[in-house]
This record gives sequence, C-alpha cells and structure tokens, in this order.
Amino acid sequence: MKPIIGKISPQQADHIEEIFINDPIPLVWVEKTVPELDLYCPAFVHSVYEKKDNLEHKSPIFPLVDDLVKKHIFPNYKNLKFGKYQRIRYFVQPDVQIPIDYKHDPYHIDLEEKNITIVYYINNSGGGTIINTKNVLYDVKHIKGNYVIFDGSIEHAGKISRNFTSRAVLNINILI
Repeated sequence: MKPIIGKISPQQADHIEEIFINDPIPLVWVEKTVPELDLYCPAFVHSVYEKKDNLEHKSPIFPLVDDLVKKHIFPNYKNLKFGKYQRIRYFVQPDVQIPIDYKHDPYHIDLEEKNITIVYYINNSGGGTIINTKNVLYDVKHIKGNYVIFDGSIEHAGKISRNFTSRAVLNINILI
C-alpha cells in the first residue's frame, strides 16, 4: 500500500485544532520520547484509546477522534477496510534545541499486528513524518488538516519542528 496523503475541510481542521490546542486535555509530560538517543526529546502525551488484554480505555475526546476518522477520512477511500482501533495517541512535541544534523526520530513501527496507521496533523508546524518504504522515502509535511495513511508495518519516523512551534499530531492505529 502506497502512503495516501489527504486533507479534511478547513472548517473541520479549525474545529479540531480549537478543541485540541485550547481545551484542557490532560497531558502527561515525557522527558525523552526516544530513550535510546542521547538527546532531549520531550513531549506531552494523551492516550485517546488503547486496547490491552481485551480491556479498552477511551478518553473523553475519543468520540471526536472517532468522528474524524469515520466521517472525514475513511469515507474518501472505498478500498480501505476499517477494522478495530488498537491505539490512538495525541502528541505535542515542543520545538526544542537539538543538533542541526538531527533529521528525524529513529525509524519504527507502532504495532506488531497488521494495521493501518493514520497520522493527522492538528496544527501548522515545522515537523512532519518520514515514511521509509523499500523504494521511496516519503517526507510528509506537517500542515493543519492534512493526514497520511499507510501500512503500519512500514517504518516511519517523526520530524521535530524547527520553526518555534509545537508539533501536535494524532497517531491512530487500526487493526486490519
């Protein structure tokens, strides 16, 4: 599956940004989002949805994200089959001073199970997502209202913002 880059309406993107950026969503501060690196890569994290050992955790903002996925993203792609959510996380990565030669976080996959990954960009930022397929390296820019959908078994990495803005994203994993 080749990565799909799409965009929701500007009005819907403004609505989602308003809720995520301005409403008091509880966030957990993480000093090092990439523990294996000797860099200061902090973030705020909120678990919107998680399923472990047949137990589901849904935060109060789950209906908003579910609506975004089911009404504004998936209907555009008739060939994609919606399975079940496995994990949804909301990240806010501040623009921090990192070495100029640091291009992006290490490549990783989110889940071992077969899944579709959606990265939705909540605000405008200098960051983005790198998707490393075998043949092509995709560099998806962090633009409010945009999203990228890709095979969750493809390695990808986040790019930290470098323009004095925080990088706010939803990372959505759907089992297929």
